[in-house]
Amino acid sequence: TSVYFKYAIGEIALVVIGILIAVSLNTWNEDRKSQAKFNQILKKVHQELIFNLNSTESLAQGYEYKNQDLYKVLNKKVTLEDYKKSDLWVLILNYSSVNLSNEAANKLEGFSDQLNVKQDSLLSRIITLYNTYKDDMDAMDQKINTTVNVFNSQLRNNKSWYYFFGIENDLPEEAYNYFLTDSFYLNHVARYDNIGLSNHLGYSYSFNLEAKVLYQDLTQYLEMEIDTTIIKDIKELKHYVGLYKLIDKNSDESIIIKDDQERLTYSFTNETITYPFYPSTRDEFMLNGRFGKLLRNESNEVTGFIRSLGGRKPKEYKKVNND
Repeated sequence: TSVYFKYAIGEIALVVIGILIAVSLNTWNEDRKSQAKFNQILKKVHQELIFNLNSTESLAQGYEYKNQDLYKVLNKKVTLEDYKKSDLWVLILNYSSVNLSNEAANKLEGFSDQLNVKQDSLLSRIITLYNTYKDDMDAMDQKINTTVNVFNSQLRNNKSWYYFFGIENDLPEEAYNYFLTDSFYLNHVARYDNIGLSNHLGYSYSFNLEAKVLYQDLTQYLEMEIDTTIIKDIKELKHYVGLYKLIDKNSDESIIIKDDQERLTYSFTNETITYPFYPSTRDEFMLNGRFGKLLRNESNEVTGFIRSLGGRKPKEYKKVNND
């Protein structure tokens, strides 16, 4: 009896072990399938991220095109001839939207229990990125839309020359004088400057920075090539590195740009926070939500830069050293 009892126990143990092995293999196989599916969706998220980055870059370019004109109009540095010889009068008659897409990112929901450490980290960052900025960007898209449409509606209902906007003829003198001197118009320009550059562009810029960091890491994880139209080759941007001091006797503000493990970063010297820095060209960039342009001497050496944003007074910085 004892022999048969031991034999039965052994058979039961073998069955249990077999079941455990089968369950483990099945779990491993399901996890493997889940991780493979996750990686497939990640590739779509990667494409979606490129779309969103291009959209925010396009928005920034649109505002940069208007940047100096907003400053001139709000600081009354334009003339009647400036309006007649250019399209300055359309300054706040149009707008662009970002329209962030997160359709692919939403498909990642429900994967957290079947991922490895690296995948879990990427998932968390993707979710955080869109949860942090998507709703705000959608709201700002709508706000700039409303701002422009309200102004257009008021012009259409109150100005007899509004119909000229739809034809190729020059505007009447009355219209040019309106854009040059009318305080109602200047108030709308100021609102467009605030809603557009300070807020709409500001949120877009913040998303763009975080998205570019994620794009680099996601591209590396997927073993793909970095698109240099999105992230410029740092080898072409080393001249940005250095310490820059604001030219203002009433301020000790300074900005330092560093090469941190083949990625540019910037920080204000009186702060401990470091931010990613992605110049758009060899001489043009955005930094802390403002448009920047490098200054050079006759030898083509970088001597500093200017930061500007709409109607606000530009800030000029002098390059102190290259460290």
